[in-house]
Amino acid sequence: MDKKAQDERLRKIGTFATTYSWYITLVFVSFLVLNITGPRIYITPFELMGVTIFVMTSTMLIANTILSHKGDID
Repeated sequence: MDKKAQDERLRKIGTFATTYSWYITLVFVSFLVLNITGPRIYITPFELMGVTIFVMTSTMLIANTILSHKGDID
């Protein structure tokens, strides 16, 4: 595979990994916000931001790894 095709493939994998990360993080934060409205759980905004950044980063790394091992992307 030539250098240009490999760079395009890596860009596609990165774009898909970032997209999946945003979707998973959006669902996770929505679920978390809906569940903290009860009186049992209290989460500060700093904790919520930390969990959000952790989930976003970890899902992006996991999706990038899975997609790079999977092969070519349409």
